[in-house]
This record gives sequence, C-alpha cells and structure tokens, in this order.
Amino acid sequence: MKYSKILIDGNNVYHRFYCVNNGMKTKLKGTDVQLKTGGIYGSIKYLQSIDKYLSNLSNSRVYILFDNFSTRISNRKEIDPEYKSNRERRNPAYYRGIEYLQLILLSYSNKYSLIYRSNYEADDLCKPLIETFPKDDFILVVSDDQDWARLIDYNKRNVNWLFQREVYDKYAFNKRYGYYPSANKIILYKTIRGDTSDNIPVGLPYLPENILLQLLNDYENIYQVLNNLNDIDYLHKEWRQKFNSCKNRLMLNNDLVEYLNIPENEIFSYIYNCKFNKLALILLYNALGFKISKIDNRCVENQEKDVVQTFINREKIKRM
Repeated sequence: MKYSKILIDGNNVYHRFYCVNNGMKTKLKGTDVQLKTGGIYGSIKYLQSIDKYLSNLSNSRVYILFDNFSTRISNRKEIDPEYKSNRERRNPAYYRGIEYLQLILLSYSNKYSLIYRSNYEADDLCKPLIETFPKDDFILVVSDDQDWARLIDYNKRNVNWLFQREVYDKYAFNKRYGYYPSANKIILYKTIRGDTSDNIPVGLPYLPENILLQLLNDYENIYQVLNNLNDIDYLHKEWRQKFNSCKNRLMLNNDLVEYLNIPENEIFSYIYNCKFNKLALILLYNALGFKISKIDNRCVENQEKDVVQTFINREKIKRM
C-alpha cells in the first residue's frame, strides 16, 4: 500500500542501528573524536527502504520526528521524578551522531521534514501533526514503540502502524494483542501494565490477562474503571480492593502515558522542511568516512567535479 504521509520515530530508528552496527566508527578529521557512525548509516539505509511506501502524489511527505535529547523530558518528570530515570545517559558521541544524522536529513530530500520541540517526545508531536493533514490522506506511522500504535485510525483517519516489518491496521492489531487499538485503550493498557522502557511501574500487579482484555473492551480509561468497580461482575472482591489500594499509582501512570497537549496551530513552528543538496551530502558523507556509492547513488556521478565547480563558482564577496 502507498501512503501520502509517513511519520517516523527518528530516535527509535537511530538507536536500533547504533546498537546493531556498533563496530562502525570514524575519526573526525582535524579532531581526536571517535564517532560511532553505525546509527547514522543504518538510519539512512532504513529510510531508503521506507521510501517504497510513499505515494507519488504531489503532497506526499516523510516526517522524521525526534525527541529533544538535550532535555530530561521535564514535563513528565514534574508528574513523576522517576520517569525514564532508568535510561542510561550515553556518551556525548552518541548524541553527536544524532546531530550529524539531522544535518544529513536536512539536505537529503525535498519530500522530507524534521520535527522536534524542547521538552516533548516524538509521539506527542504526532497527534497535532496528523490533525493538520487532509482527512482523506493515507498515513503510516513507523516505530517499534507501542505508544505509536495509539494513532491507528486516530479520529477516524486512515492511519496504519509499521512495527517490526509488519503493517498493522486495527484488525491486525486486534488479532495480535486481543483488543482494538485507540489512544484511550493503549493508555489504559499501559496504565495497568506499566512500561519498563520508560520506568513506569506496574499499576496493578498480577492482574490476569483475560480480565485486563475484558476491561479494555468495556472501558475507555482508568477513571471509568475505578468509578464502576462495584458494577464489574467479573472482578472478584479481592481485585476490587486491589484496584482501590493501587488507585494513586494507577492515576499517576495514566498521566505519564497520556499525550501532552500541543495546540494544533503550534506544530508548524517545529517543522523544518528539508531540501536536497548534493554538495552538502557529499561533504557530510566524506567527513563520516562513508563510501558514497554504497549509501547514496544520487551523489556518485561527477562528485569531485561538483565540489570543484561549486568552489570556483562560489559567490564573490566584496572587499571592505
């Protein structure tokens, strides 16, 4: 299937290939800095493979969304100081690699855009972005983070989720996970089950899966569950008591998993439209030690001539 809009979790893609291609590294010219380049190289090749899903319509576009890695997700840490405290702070070269990847992407394609905003995570930016698209657009969101599955059929739009090489609509998701996806349902699931990757503890330990799935089919959020405990006939007395005893943790989890509110009209301030620049790509690929013929064939032909001609024909600067 072809999509007119593709939204990609940039941090997720970079981290995956940083780990897979851990042996790839280069020494930056003129410095003593050893930069691991596997995350950059793998991300570029992966994005090229995603291009096959993009339609040829004039409004087709790929949006690559990034967490602002220089912050500590401060909005959610105000709710719970332990949020993501289990995430290892990596060495500066890891984050330098993300910066190089962003520089490459800014010059990579006229159909690409980068999006990020301080103190917000990439999936928070998806919802207001999608709301700016025409309602008949077919949209693909790409991430190994299940938070992104909240966008499947978001607000009755045509949104699918690419996860581990499989594309999920609501029916495929239901077949795998046992319930139909929505922002509320996935938030309720993670509110009860927690999320180890974000250091969100289990809200209610040991709740049987069949009871959890029944709750997901019957209720939209944890507040509905808590307000109707006495009317849920498949919850034994002991489970009702456990829900009440874990009430504070469950409500805290809900606030951590819930989308942070970004007004739709603000999202345009965080979009950086990219533009193909062959010379910039050649210089960046060379600086990172990449063999250009293997990473980007568009930059192979007459690359040395292009660099020389651009230098010779550069704009003359008037002497003062």
